Amino acid sequence: MKVRINDNTENAISAIMIVSGIVLIAALASLFLFKGPSIATATKDHELTAAKIDTATKIATKDANEQEAKNKPLLWNISLENIGPAALAKITSLAKAHQVKLSSFRPQRTGDVDGLTQVPFLMTIDGSYPNVVGFVRDIETSDSKLAVSQAQMTSSDGGSDKVSASIGIVAYMKATGESTNG
Repeated sequence: MKVRINDNTENAISAIMIVSGIVLIAALASLFLFKGPSIATATKDHELTAAKIDTATKIATKDANEQEAKNKPLLWNISLENIGPAALAKITSLAKAHQVKLSSFRPQRTGDVDGLTQVPFLMTIDGSYPNVVGFVRDIETSDSKLAVSQAQMTSSDGGSDKVSASIGIVAYMKATGESTNG
């Protein structure tokens, strides 16, 4: 007994075979007609890319060294446990110069951020408004190596210019991994 496939099925199979053959011929032709980059071109492109990366690296290194040189005078070069007493001495000196009263000076929790150890302190100052403002301004403009991180003032007496200020300051040093609780 002979099974006969109808003509439509034979035509469909023939059409698929012809399309497959055309696709195969087109793929082979594209391999020979459209050549990729030569080894010399690829090598040249690689060398150009490597030169660009090298130049960018040199520029970034130079910028980082310049920034480090700029930041060096602002960093403390003493041990972590000695920063508190040194900062207190500087703050006490500035408080006397501005005729304000230093009521409290408390260390806070230290932390490492971006290669620097932040050594924060919180203090309370009492005095006249102009003297307290001058004190806060001089913390950052003097050679104290301290930065003001926050300042809050409240009026001590509604009938005078006396204020009480809560001031957060931060000393910075190169990170050593010695972060401790303040």
